[in-house]
Amino acid sequence: PSRPAAMRTCTSDAGVTTTAGTDTSLKNITTDLNGVALAIPATSTIRIVFSIRKGSGAANVMQGRVGLNTTNFMSAAGRAWTAATNGAGDGQVVVIIGPRATNYQTSGALHAHSYDGAEFVADYSATTANWAPTTTITDIQINGQNNGGSITVGVANVKVYEELGG
Repeated sequence: PSRPAAMRTCTSDAGVTTTAGTDTSLKNITTDLNGVALAIPATSTIRIVFSIRKGSGAANVMQGRVGLNTTNFMSAAGRAWTAATNGAGDGQVVVIIGPRATNYQTSGALHAHSYDGAEFVADYSATTANWAPTTTITDIQINGQNNGGSITVGVANVKVYEELGG
């Protein structure tokens, strides 16, 4: 029988970052737990988990996007991570990106679940063929957006894991 692969925790950031901007970098991860430059090889699966929050004040959606090095996962415009209700809410986002090799660069999935007066659940996959870099990942970005500029959005408790061979 096979056993589950081991996971190495690359980063663990409990800090909270919020913005009222319409498209703002909330987290830019370039070092690991030891302060050493982030270096996740293309042969590894990456898991990124973080909490999200949006404020009330308008019936706006919190959107977001995740990038590896300089390439956006999904689209540059981002995808909805909450419902369009006028209510504060929070939730969780999980991103899984498989190993990357030439012509095998479209792997990846993002799951968002939140509650802000209405339950919101969404699963997304990459919207661009061959989007993922085949080089070592040295930079992970999490951007937050709101579609009206009138609510605050934020992320917290960012964790990045590298799946080790097993």
